[in-house]
Amino acid sequence: MLPRGLPSGIAKVLTIHDLLWPLYSEIADPFHRCMHWLFVERSVRQADRIIAVSQSTAADLQRIWKVPASKIEVIHHGIGSAYRPQDPQAASELVGNKYGVSRDYVLTVGTVAPHKNLTTVVKAMRMLRERGELPFQLLAVGARSRNSSRVLKEVWASGLMCEDIRFLGFVPEEDLPMLYSGSCLFISPSLYEGFGLPLVEAMACGVPVVASNTSSIPEVVGDAALLIPPTQPEAFAEAILRVSSDTDLRKAMIQKGLNRAAFFRWDKAACQLLECMRDVSSEKRSISCARGAQ
Repeated sequence: MLPRGLPSGIAKVLTIHDLLWPLYSEIADPFHRCMHWLFVERSVRQADRIIAVSQSTAADLQRIWKVPASKIEVIHHGIGSAYRPQDPQAASELVGNKYGVSRDYVLTVGTVAPHKNLTTVVKAMRMLRERGELPFQLLAVGARSRNSSRVLKEVWASGLMCEDIRFLGFVPEEDLPMLYSGSCLFISPSLYEGFGLPLVEAMACGVPVVASNTSSIPEVVGDAALLIPPTQPEAFAEAILRVSSDTDLRKAMIQKGLNRAAFFRWDKAACQLLECMRDVSSEKRSISCARGAQ
Protein backbone atom coordinates (compact mmCIF):
# COMPACT_ATOMS: atom_id res chain seq x y z
CA MET A 1 0.00 0.00 0.00
CA LEU A 2 1.15 3.53 -0.73
CA PRO A 3 1.82 5.81 2.28
CA ARG A 4 -0.54 8.73 2.71
CA GLY A 5 0.51 12.24 1.86
CA LEU A 6 3.11 11.57 -0.84
CA PRO A 7 3.68 14.72 -2.93
CA SER A 8 1.97 14.60 -6.30
CA GLY A 9 5.30 15.08 -8.08
CA ILE A 10 6.71 11.79 -6.77
CA ALA A 11 6.30 8.80 -9.05
CA LYS A 12 4.27 6.07 -7.38
CA VAL A 13 4.66 2.44 -8.48
CA LEU A 14 2.55 -0.22 -6.77
CA THR A 15 2.85 -4.02 -7.03
CA ILE A 16 -0.29 -6.17 -6.85
CA HIS A 17 0.42 -9.87 -6.36
CA ASP A 18 -3.17 -11.06 -6.52
CA LEU A 19 -6.76 -10.07 -5.87
CA LEU A 20 -7.60 -13.04 -3.72
CA TRP A 21 -9.34 -11.09 -0.96
CA PRO A 22 -12.02 -9.42 -3.11
CA LEU A 23 -12.55 -12.62 -5.10
CA TYR A 24 -12.55 -14.97 -2.09
CA SER A 25 -13.48 -12.61 0.72
CA GLU A 26 -14.44 -15.46 3.06
CA ILE A 27 -10.76 -16.28 3.67
CA ALA A 28 -10.11 -12.95 5.41
CA ASP A 29 -11.56 -11.70 8.69
CA PRO A 30 -13.84 -8.60 8.54
CA PHE A 31 -11.16 -6.23 9.85
CA HIS A 32 -8.63 -7.17 7.16
CA ARG A 33 -11.28 -7.11 4.43
CA CYS A 34 -12.17 -3.57 5.47
CA MET A 35 -8.52 -2.50 5.60
CA HIS A 36 -7.89 -3.88 2.13
CA TRP A 37 -10.92 -2.22 0.60
CA LEU A 38 -10.10 1.13 2.24
CA PHE A 39 -6.40 1.28 1.49
CA VAL A 40 -5.54 -1.03 -1.39
CA GLU A 41 -8.25 0.32 -3.66
CA ARG A 42 -7.17 3.90 -2.81
CA SER A 43 -3.53 2.99 -3.51
CA VAL A 44 -4.49 1.49 -6.86
CA ARG A 45 -6.22 4.74 -7.84
CA GLN A 46 -3.27 6.90 -6.72
CA ALA A 47 -0.51 4.83 -8.30
CA ASP A 48 1.07 6.11 -11.50
CA ARG A 49 1.87 2.56 -12.58
CA ILE A 50 0.80 -0.82 -11.24
CA ILE A 51 3.02 -3.88 -11.46
CA ALA A 52 0.94 -7.04 -11.90
CA VAL A 53 2.78 -10.34 -11.46
CA SER A 54 0.77 -12.04 -14.22
CA GLN A 55 -1.52 -11.28 -17.12
CA SER A 56 -4.25 -12.93 -15.07
CA THR A 57 -3.80 -10.45 -12.21
CA ALA A 58 -3.71 -7.60 -14.73
CA ALA A 59 -7.04 -8.79 -16.13
CA ASP A 60 -8.48 -8.95 -12.61
CA LEU A 61 -7.39 -5.34 -12.00
CA GLN A 62 -9.13 -4.22 -15.16
CA ARG A 63 -12.26 -6.24 -14.42
CA ILE A 64 -12.69 -5.49 -10.71
CA TRP A 65 -11.41 -1.92 -10.44
CA LYS A 66 -11.58 -0.80 -14.07
CA VAL A 67 -7.85 0.00 -14.08
CA PRO A 68 -6.78 1.13 -17.59
CA ALA A 69 -4.50 -1.36 -19.33
CA SER A 70 -2.07 1.53 -20.02
CA LYS A 71 -1.51 1.88 -16.28
CA ILE A 72 -0.51 -1.78 -15.77
CA GLU A 73 2.88 -3.38 -16.36
CA VAL A 74 3.12 -7.17 -16.15
CA ILE A 75 6.37 -8.40 -14.58
CA HIS A 76 6.53 -12.09 -13.73
CA HIS A 77 8.21 -13.43 -10.61
CA GLY A 78 11.49 -15.33 -10.76
CA ILE A 79 13.06 -18.13 -8.73
CA GLY A 80 16.44 -18.61 -7.12
CA SER A 81 19.30 -20.76 -8.39
CA ALA A 82 18.74 -23.32 -5.61
CA TYR A 83 15.79 -24.68 -7.58
CA ARG A 84 17.40 -27.11 -9.99
CA PRO A 85 17.21 -30.84 -10.64
CA GLN A 86 18.74 -33.17 -8.08
CA ASP A 87 19.05 -36.95 -8.03
CA PRO A 88 15.44 -38.06 -7.39
CA GLN A 89 16.32 -41.20 -5.44
CA ALA A 90 18.82 -39.42 -3.21
CA ALA A 91 16.36 -36.58 -2.63
CA SER A 92 13.49 -38.92 -1.71
CA GLU A 93 15.78 -40.78 0.70
CA LEU A 94 16.74 -37.52 2.39
CA VAL A 95 13.10 -36.45 2.64
CA GLY A 96 12.06 -39.83 4.02
CA ASN A 97 14.79 -39.81 6.66
CA LYS A 98 14.27 -36.20 7.73
CA TYR A 99 10.47 -36.10 7.81
CA GLY A 100 9.63 -39.74 8.47
CA VAL A 101 7.53 -40.11 5.32
CA SER A 102 7.29 -42.52 2.40
CA ARG A 103 10.03 -42.45 -0.24
CA ASP A 104 7.30 -42.61 -2.87
CA TYR A 105 5.24 -39.44 -2.67
CA VAL A 106 3.46 -36.75 -4.62
CA LEU A 107 3.79 -33.17 -3.42
CA THR A 108 1.63 -30.10 -3.05
CA VAL A 109 2.90 -26.79 -1.67
CA GLY A 110 0.71 -23.96 -0.42
CA THR A 111 -1.09 -22.52 2.57
CA VAL A 112 -3.72 -24.84 4.04
CA ALA A 113 -6.64 -22.66 2.99
CA PRO A 114 -9.96 -23.31 1.18
CA HIS A 115 -8.95 -21.60 -2.08
CA LYS A 116 -5.99 -23.97 -2.42
CA ASN A 117 -8.63 -26.66 -3.00
CA LEU A 118 -6.68 -29.47 -1.34
CA THR A 119 -9.88 -31.48 -0.95
CA THR A 120 -9.97 -32.16 -4.70
CA VAL A 121 -6.62 -33.95 -4.51
CA VAL A 122 -7.71 -35.76 -1.35
CA LYS A 123 -10.79 -37.05 -3.20
CA ALA A 124 -8.57 -38.13 -6.08
CA MET A 125 -6.24 -39.99 -3.72
CA ARG A 126 -9.20 -41.70 -2.06
CA MET A 127 -10.47 -42.87 -5.45
CA LEU A 128 -7.08 -44.35 -6.25
CA ARG A 129 -6.88 -46.09 -2.89
CA GLU A 130 -10.36 -47.61 -3.31
CA ARG A 131 -9.26 -48.95 -6.70
CA GLY A 132 -6.03 -50.33 -5.22
CA GLU A 133 -3.99 -47.95 -7.36
CA LEU A 134 -2.45 -45.66 -4.74
CA PRO A 135 1.31 -46.35 -4.54
CA PHE A 136 2.07 -42.84 -3.27
CA GLN A 137 1.78 -40.78 -0.13
CA LEU A 138 0.57 -37.19 -0.51
CA LEU A 139 2.84 -34.67 1.21
CA ALA A 140 1.23 -31.29 1.86
CA VAL A 141 3.73 -28.52 2.61
CA GLY A 142 2.48 -25.16 3.83
CA ALA A 143 1.56 -23.11 6.86
CA ARG A 144 -1.94 -23.19 8.28
CA SER A 145 -4.39 -20.30 7.89
CA ARG A 146 -7.39 -19.10 9.87
CA ASN A 147 -9.59 -21.43 7.81
CA SER A 148 -7.32 -24.47 8.03
CA SER A 149 -9.61 -26.32 10.42
CA ARG A 150 -12.35 -26.44 7.79
CA VAL A 151 -9.96 -27.96 5.26
CA LEU A 152 -8.53 -30.47 7.73
CA LYS A 153 -12.01 -31.64 8.80
CA GLU A 154 -12.83 -32.40 5.17
CA VAL A 155 -9.55 -34.27 4.75
CA TRP A 156 -10.01 -36.48 7.80
CA ALA A 157 -13.67 -37.08 6.92
CA SER A 158 -12.49 -38.53 3.62
CA GLY A 159 -11.11 -41.58 5.41
CA LEU A 160 -7.51 -41.15 4.26
CA MET A 161 -4.99 -42.37 6.82
CA CYS A 162 -1.53 -41.09 7.78
CA GLU A 163 0.05 -43.52 5.35
CA ASP A 164 -1.94 -41.80 2.59
CA ILE A 165 -1.40 -38.12 3.46
CA ARG A 166 0.98 -36.18 5.68
CA PHE A 167 0.85 -32.48 6.55
CA LEU A 168 4.39 -31.21 7.01
CA GLY A 169 3.37 -27.63 7.79
CA PHE A 170 5.89 -24.87 7.20
CA VAL A 171 9.30 -26.20 6.13
CA PRO A 172 12.59 -24.27 5.76
CA GLU A 173 13.07 -22.92 2.25
CA GLU A 174 16.37 -24.75 1.93
CA ASP A 175 14.42 -28.04 2.12
CA LEU A 176 12.07 -27.21 -0.74
CA PRO A 177 14.38 -28.14 -3.67
CA MET A 178 14.92 -31.52 -2.02
CA LEU A 179 11.18 -32.01 -1.47
CA TYR A 180 10.40 -31.12 -5.08
CA SER A 181 13.18 -33.24 -6.56
CA GLY A 182 12.24 -36.34 -4.59
CA SER A 183 8.56 -36.24 -5.55
CA CYS A 184 6.97 -38.35 -8.27
CA LEU A 185 4.97 -35.33 -9.39
CA PHE A 186 3.77 -31.95 -8.17
CA ILE A 187 0.06 -31.20 -7.83
CA SER A 188 -1.57 -27.76 -7.67
CA PRO A 189 -5.38 -27.96 -7.51
CA SER A 190 -5.75 -24.29 -6.54
CA LEU A 191 -8.88 -22.33 -7.40
CA TYR A 192 -6.93 -19.10 -7.72
CA GLU A 193 -3.30 -17.97 -7.98
CA GLY A 194 -1.97 -14.49 -8.66
CA PHE A 195 1.18 -16.15 -9.97
CA GLY A 196 2.02 -19.51 -8.36
CA LEU A 197 5.72 -19.70 -7.49
CA PRO A 198 5.62 -23.39 -6.45
CA LEU A 199 4.67 -24.28 -10.04
CA VAL A 200 7.89 -22.75 -11.36
CA GLU A 201 9.96 -24.15 -8.50
CA ALA A 202 8.69 -27.66 -9.23
CA MET A 203 9.36 -27.38 -12.98
CA ALA A 204 12.85 -26.03 -12.31
CA CYS A 205 13.56 -29.08 -10.14
CA GLY A 206 12.62 -31.41 -12.98
CA VAL A 207 9.27 -32.57 -11.62
CA PRO A 208 6.14 -33.16 -13.76
CA VAL A 209 3.25 -30.86 -12.84
CA VAL A 210 -0.47 -31.57 -12.70
CA ALA A 211 -2.46 -28.40 -12.02
CA SER A 212 -5.85 -26.74 -12.30
CA ASN A 213 -6.66 -24.73 -15.40
CA THR A 214 -7.67 -21.54 -13.58
CA SER A 215 -6.42 -17.97 -13.05
CA SER A 216 -2.69 -17.51 -13.75
CA ILE A 217 -1.76 -21.21 -13.76
CA PRO A 218 -2.02 -21.86 -17.54
CA GLU A 219 -0.05 -18.66 -18.15
CA VAL A 220 2.76 -19.79 -15.85
CA VAL A 221 3.13 -23.43 -16.88
CA GLY A 222 2.48 -23.01 -20.61
CA ASP A 223 2.40 -26.44 -22.30
CA ALA A 224 4.60 -28.07 -19.66
CA ALA A 225 1.82 -29.34 -17.36
CA LEU A 226 -1.37 -31.34 -17.47
CA LEU A 227 -4.18 -28.86 -16.77
CA ILE A 228 -7.46 -30.01 -15.26
CA PRO A 229 -10.66 -28.27 -14.06
CA PRO A 230 -10.25 -27.85 -10.29
CA THR A 231 -13.62 -29.42 -9.47
CA GLN A 232 -12.91 -32.75 -11.16
CA PRO A 233 -11.14 -35.13 -8.73
CA GLU A 234 -11.67 -38.01 -11.17
CA ALA A 235 -9.56 -36.19 -13.74
CA PHE A 236 -6.85 -35.51 -11.16
CA ALA A 237 -6.82 -39.21 -10.24
CA GLU A 238 -6.39 -40.22 -13.87
CA ALA A 239 -3.66 -37.61 -14.39
CA ILE A 240 -1.73 -38.88 -11.36
CA LEU A 241 -1.81 -42.43 -12.73
CA ARG A 242 -0.97 -41.33 -16.26
CA VAL A 243 2.06 -39.24 -15.32
CA SER A 244 3.39 -41.82 -12.87
CA SER A 245 3.11 -44.74 -15.29
CA ASP A 246 3.96 -43.25 -18.70
CA THR A 247 7.75 -42.92 -18.90
CA ASP A 248 7.77 -41.09 -22.23
CA LEU A 249 5.17 -38.58 -21.00
CA ARG A 250 7.18 -37.95 -17.83
CA LYS A 251 10.35 -37.28 -19.80
CA ALA A 252 8.56 -34.88 -22.14
CA MET A 253 6.89 -33.02 -19.27
CA ILE A 254 10.15 -32.73 -17.34
CA GLN A 255 12.00 -31.26 -20.31
CA LYS A 256 9.19 -28.85 -21.13
CA GLY A 257 9.06 -27.85 -17.48
CA LEU A 258 12.78 -27.11 -17.33
CA ASN A 259 12.52 -25.01 -20.48
CA ARG A 260 9.51 -23.14 -19.15
CA ALA A 261 11.03 -22.50 -15.71
CA ALA A 262 14.11 -20.91 -17.31
CA PHE A 263 11.85 -18.09 -18.49
CA PHE A 264 11.24 -16.89 -14.91
CA ARG A 265 14.39 -15.18 -13.59
CA TRP A 266 14.82 -12.52 -10.91
CA ASP A 267 17.47 -10.67 -12.92
CA LYS A 268 14.99 -10.35 -15.78
CA ALA A 269 12.27 -9.15 -13.40
CA ALA A 270 14.65 -6.62 -11.82
CA CYS A 271 15.58 -5.16 -15.21
CA GLN A 272 11.92 -4.86 -16.18
CA LEU A 273 11.08 -3.17 -12.88
CA LEU A 274 13.96 -0.71 -13.20
CA GLU A 275 12.89 0.17 -16.74
CA CYS A 276 9.31 0.67 -15.58
CA MET A 277 10.38 2.99 -12.75
CA ARG A 278 12.55 5.00 -15.13
CA ASP A 279 9.61 5.39 -17.54
CA VAL A 280 7.24 6.54 -14.79
CA SER A 281 9.83 8.95 -13.40
CA SER A 282 10.42 10.38 -16.86
CA GLU A 283 6.68 10.81 -17.40
CA LYS A 284 6.37 12.62 -14.07
CA ARG A 285 9.22 15.00 -14.94
CA SER A 286 7.66 15.76 -18.32
CA ILE A 287 4.30 16.57 -16.70
CA SER A 288 5.99 18.72 -14.07
CA CYS A 289 7.97 20.63 -16.71
CA ALA A 290 4.86 21.18 -18.80
CA ARG A 291 2.99 22.59 -15.81
CA GLY A 292 5.93 24.80 -14.89
CA ALA A 293 6.01 26.28 -18.39
CA GLN A 294 2.34 27.31 -18.23
